[in-house]
Amino acid sequence: MPALPWPNTLEELADLIELLVWIQAEHQARDTLGRVYGCFLGTFASAEPRQTENPLSH
Repeated sequence: MPALPWPNTLEELADLIELLVWIQAEHQARDTLGRVYGCFLGTFASAEPRQTENPLSH
């Protein structure tokens, strides 16, 4: 993350806090999406029948 400028006014401080909250929310959304995707893959993989033989070996 690039260096953030030091706020000189109360308005700049509020803008900086809003930016940091937005960045945190964006990272949490990505993490949540990754967890849902991982859960979906796990559920999908457990529903697939297991192969006892490698189909590429023939």
